[in-house]
Amino acid sequence: MKRKTWISRALDTAGIKAQYDEHVKRILGSRQVLARILKGTIEGYRSYSPEEITLWIEPDIEIASVPLCPGEEKMDDRLINGENTESKVPGEGTITYDIRFRAFLPGKNKKAEIKLLINVEAQKKFYVKYRIVTRGIFYGARMLSEQLDREFSNSEYDKLKKVYSIFICMNAPMHIGNAMAEYRITKEDIIGNIPEPRKSYDKLSVIIICLNEKLKKGTEGTLHGFLNTLLSPEMDRK
Repeated sequence: MKRKTWISRALDTAGIKAQYDEHVKRILGSRQVLARILKGTIEGYRSYSPEEITLWIEPDIEIASVPLCPGEEKMDDRLINGENTESKVPGEGTITYDIRFRAFLPGKNKKAEIKLLINVEAQKKFYVKYRIVTRGIFYGARMLSEQLDREFSNSEYDKLKKVYSIFICMNAPMHIGNAMAEYRITKEDIIGNIPEPRKSYDKLSVIIICLNEKLKKGTEGTLHGFLNTLLSPEMDRK
């Protein structure tokens, strides 16, 4: 009898509760799932396969409030404790991320060269008491400020790593449907031209992925099709 993979076992356990907080964190926390999310959202990964991308996702991934299974064998997509999902800054309060991890962008000869700091959040609905993009900017800004004395020290600001805050919104309203948008820092010359390379200021991106399972027809083979199927509370995964 063929042994089930970690992700298939997580899906079986979740069942119709796939969109519930702790289940969705475990499902999205799979290295294989994260690789598909990165491929579909971040330009630098577009030309690579999910299998290749898994190699650039740092092994240490932490999922909020989810312990490891005792005695579980090592698997490529298992959950491994790494980046702390709780951020405490004196005077700024506490943030608890759903999933936070580090990944590398491939450079020449597929060598990992550029380090990224990424967090992935799951929302069961699109409309809440705040704008999701505003929350994403706040999360991204915290991940930038936390790099002091971790990624750089004193005034070595050029060592600041780019951060991505990716929000996956399930059950999006019909007028939005299956959609995706990126909000990022861009440059606009008002007078003259300041020759600043994009990598110097393009340090924060918020990506919102909206899912609507009822409108998934035609999304087969896309990230939206994949996520709609993966997170469907009604899908028979057997």
